[in-house]
Amino acid sequence: MEVKSEDYKGGSLGGGGRYNNLISLFTNKQIPAVGFSFGFDRTIDAMEDLGLFPKDLQTTKVLITYSEKALEIAKL
Repeated sequence: MEVKSEDYKGGSLGGGGRYNNLISLFTNKQIPAVGFSFGFDRTIDAMEDLGLFPKDLQTTKVLITYSEKALEIAKL
């Protein structure tokens, strides 16, 4: 399944489906399952494109990454 906005042309905002065999990869049990998630970045992008954020909203954009090499550099 997918969640889409008729006004946003950048693609779906979320999706999901059945994952019946996924749990059995980690256990010896066959358990029916479903899952769903929203695309956080896509939702933010859609809200920006459609002007849904208040005009006086103050934001800060932050990118957080992790890697062993970055930690080595940061320690210098």
